[in-house]
Amino acid sequence: MRGGLLPSPVPGDLFIFFNKRRGQVKLLIGDIEGYLIFHERLGKGRLEIPAFLKEPEAVISDDQL
Repeated sequence: MRGGLLPSPVPGDLFIFFNKRRGQVKLLIGDIEGYLIFHERLGKGRLEIPAFLKEPEAVISDDQL
């Protein structure tokens, strides 16, 4: 997130970051004590991003996730 820090963590909040080539994804998950960070790099191929996530920011429901 350029230009600012993340807000105080709220348990259950999820932030998803993709690199430009969609070969890597990072997840930040809000927890009581801070954020959990997960990183995945694909050996081959790219992640397919759903149309509703093509905007810089999107709020999605549990069903969409």
